[in-house]
Amino acid sequence: MRRGSGTPGEATSTSIDVKCRRPPTLTGLRPPRYRGGMSDLLPNPYFYQQLPTLFSSGAAVIRDEHGRILVEKPNYRDHWLLPGGGVDAGEDAREATARELREELNLDLPVGRLLSVSWVPSSAAYGAPMGVHFVFDAGVVPEAELRDRVHLQEEELEAWDLIDPRDAAILSPWGAERVWHALDVLEGRSEVDLFSVKKGGNAEAP
Repeated sequence: MRRGSGTPGEATSTSIDVKCRRPPTLTGLRPPRYRGGMSDLLPNPYFYQQLPTLFSSGAAVIRDEHGRILVEKPNYRDHWLLPGGGVDAGEDAREATARELREELNLDLPVGRLLSVSWVPSSAAYGAPMGVHFVFDAGVVPEAELRDRVHLQEEELEAWDLIDPRDAAILSPWGAERVWHALDVLEGRSEVDLFSVKKGGNAEAP
């Protein structure tokens, strides 16, 4: 309030000194722009740190001339697996699969057609993050050639074998399901699609 110019002590006029001031905008509160292309409200490094953790892997379906599939028994799992493993920095899932075949089985095979993409929810019971897992076709290799060429990576593997697809239950439940789904695609009974494993959230560790 301010008083007019009348008699001292007498309030001759009253007015409100209004000055239109805009409240501070978000622009004034923003951190320096990060030149990575994301919002300058949240620079890229901080944005990505808040995203959920995701594990990705690639695996191969290798068949012999009788239609059996190659599986391996790791020493760190109770069940069998398709050959393959986790994706490392700097490679994609197909490259990871080819690398794992060389490292685990001494097989240098072309990793071809994508057969299945599995999404597995996170599991508190296993302490496992959500995962996206790829299955590729690695072709047909005669049994005799496999017996001659395969040399196990003994640090991680106990055994390998050729099994009828109907016996895929020796893999984990979701592992068996993704094998059957991949074979359905390979043999023309289904199309490549996202294969969600146990949507109820009780997925087992791969």
